[in-house]
Amino acid sequence: MKRVGLIASSCSLLQQRARLAVPRAAAAAGRAAAAPLPSPGNRPAPAPHCTRMASTAAAAAAAAASEAPAADDTAAAAAPPPHNPKRPPGVHKRTVALHVAYVGTGFSGLQVARDLPIDATIEGVLEAAILKAGLITPENYGNPRKTKWARSSRTDKGVHSLCTVISLRVLVEDARFESDPEGVAYAREINAHLPQSVRVLALQRTTKKFNPRRFCVTRTYEFYLPASLLGLASPDGAGAGDAERLAAFRAALSQYVGYRAFHNFAGQRSQYVKGDKGAPALIARLQAAAREREAAAAAAAAAGGGEGAGEEAAAAEAAAEAAAAAAEAAASGDEAAAAASGGEDADDAAGSDGDAGADVAGADASADGADASADGAAGGAAQPWLQVLRWLEHPDPNDPVVSSHYRRVAEFTADDPAPLVPGGVHCLRLCVTGDSFMLNQIRNMVGAAVAAARGILPPELLAVALSAPGRVTVPRAPPHTLLLSSNEFSPFARWVFDAAINSLLEHPDWANWGDAILPRYHYPRDDVARLVASHAAWREEVAARKKAAAEAAAAAEAAAAAAAAAEAAAGAAASGDGGGGLWGRVRQLLRLQ
Repeated sequence: MKRVGLIASSCSLLQQRARLAVPRAAAAAGRAAAAPLPSPGNRPAPAPHCTRMASTAAAAAAAAASEAPAADDTAAAAAPPPHNPKRPPGVHKRTVALHVAYVGTGFSGLQVARDLPIDATIEGVLEAAILKAGLITPENYGNPRKTKWARSSRTDKGVHSLCTVISLRVLVEDARFESDPEGVAYAREINAHLPQSVRVLALQRTTKKFNPRRFCVTRTYEFYLPASLLGLASPDGAGAGDAERLAAFRAALSQYVGYRAFHNFAGQRSQYVKGDKGAPALIARLQAAAREREAAAAAAAAAGGGEGAGEEAAAAEAAAEAAAAAAEAAASGDEAAAAASGGEDADDAAGSDGDAGADVAGADASADGADASADGAAGGAAQPWLQVLRWLEHPDPNDPVVSSHYRRVAEFTADDPAPLVPGGVHCLRLCVTGDSFMLNQIRNMVGAAVAAARGILPPELLAVALSAPGRVTVPRAPPHTLLLSSNEFSPFARWVFDAAINSLLEHPDWANWGDAILPRYHYPRDDVARLVASHAAWREEVAARKKAAAEAAAAAEAAAAAAAAAEAAAGAAASGDGGGGLWGRVRQLLRLQ
């Protein structure tokens, strides 16, 4: 029995159509009773909607049949054709947009994972609730291609949202939207099967081609950072030295604004290489360049290091570097062309988000939990985590920076410390807006900025981390107070979350991260100086190449203009020197006389 939906007609309407509906309704009731709804694997057992609907229809039709006289052949011939028995009258499959809000605590993320229990993800419980509400059929349950499931953003484990938009195809009554265009009644029906931490705020009709991931241009996240994490002398930031500490923190946040390579801030940067369409061709070019460098080095070694051989090897290596630079510039886009030796400044995701922007539910790194400080804590002082810093003189085919690693951040601000509720924890409300964000990107950006403000991570190292040749590990902040607050579709009121966010500001992970984890990040001064110097030289080289290219272009343009002027002058001289024209003929006649 495929018919699952809302009971679209009342008993009185069924009675009016009883003369034709009796045989069909009785057959439908029999099929519904004989075919229970499927619940294979870990699918939820949906409400017996089909059985209840068919039983109601059969009962109403039987009652009408007992009251109505038998229909003659003339009336049967004049009656309209019966509707599709698979779907109640007035019910159609439409594309809708669900406006969803949720508290992500206790979930593994937004996106459904079929190998996890239903209640492990927000989409898992949401899809089950939509099935129980009768808006999708059991046959389409668990099949996103059938339901055309799409989302505006994906959030990580423990992250919250006020305005996630999900589109899908559902069974609805068009007439109900005339009096309820926001679909609040449908939202209530779905919410009846959801946990209190997940709410559908509205269900709106959209065009068939609506896709929230493609249509959402920007996403805004808020992160509530306990003021104590910055080591302020006063919770409200009015103590001695607090202004300087806050200024350093905001200066670190400002470095993220723009079109940057955020490969060092992605939770798993290799997954964005696998999903990047241009990555295979880029990797092939980088591998070819690496082989050319190896061949040049081997030829130089075989030649015994002679001057001529050294020049040939240097030329071959320069050609290989130019090929690698062109490869990464082509992968990153026009803005990344300045980064000739590896690319800087070149989207899901998400998404993203992303979403590209592309945020996905996944396991968090050790910086998220109390287990991270277990080693060394029992034996006294915790051992520092020595951070390995690398600068790639040549692009690495095994660790490339691709276009998916580049994201645009429009704004990253931090309010002054203040409590969310009277007597609450003082915190800084951080607000970041961008096209899309990668997995753990925002948490890594916040963690690195806190480390920079506290003097753990040298501020100049952030610029290195945002350049494609740099490889820097940064601290990751806990997820408890990160939420998607608005996007293009509609900003929802967030005041309902303030009390919950305040309680999460007191989560024990904050103290563990600030006191036991963050101080253990150790960046060796010599390595930092070397990496920063390499980055500075690289930036100067990139600027010099850009300047030389601009000068060459200007010179070529000037030469072309001069050539055009000379050609025009030569043509004018030829036309006035007897080669043609009236005056040329006059001069020829005068010479003959």
